[in-house]
Amino acid sequence: MPNPESNTNNRTSGELGSAEKFRISTTDQQRLATLIASGQVPFPKDLAAEDATELLIAVRELRRTRLVQSIARAIAEDIRREQRR
Repeated sequence: MPNPESNTNNRTSGELGSAEKFRISTTDQQRLATLIASGQVPFPKDLAAEDATELLIAVRELRRTRLVQSIARAIAEDIRREQRR
């Protein structure tokens, strides 16, 4: 038999259970991904599984993009240095 306390329809907005995870908007997700990717905040533990996965992907993409840009800048600087000789 289902537990009536597990049904969120029976609760008011202030009565969230400890096992419930919160959801974030797409805009907030991008902001949070930027903060996490830069190391300013830790990855939140209380996200819904779907949001956590999406956030993880967004952070991974940001870090990858930053890494590729950093490598490209280093290569470009090496090329410029070689051309000056």
